[in-house]
Amino acid sequence: MVVSRDKELIALVRRSCSPPWSVEARTDWHRAGKLVGSLGVAAVVFDDDVVPQGERSELISNIHVWFPQAVIIYVAGEHNREVECLAREGGVLSYTSKPVEAERLESLLRSLSHRGNTSPSAPAACRTAH
Repeated sequence: MVVSRDKELIALVRRSCSPPWSVEARTDWHRAGKLVGSLGVAAVVFDDDVVPQGERSELISNIHVWFPQAVIIYVAGEHNREVECLAREGGVLSYTSKPVEAERLESLLRSLSHRGNTSPSAPAACRTAH
């Protein structure tokens, strides 16, 4: 799953997933929780530009509750120490900031996707198609 309004980021994640994986994109993080139980979400790419600063920690916590097997890749709109600490303390697998290094993120997503769909660290942002 990708929680972002950034079309380039969403496209990058989509390019990084291959069948039988697919990508579910959400622009409103409040609606992401409605997918609980309906998707096999293995990981979430979370773009913090879609969430007000005061709600970012809450979203990380909610992702862990909604999708307990999912890993989180945090993409900061602007890097600063406070944001990175919030992300890392929240238990994200990976933290990066914009502009995203496409090759690095794509490599991470592909590496995770090769681990299979039963691993808790299986494909970031990718899910099995139902």
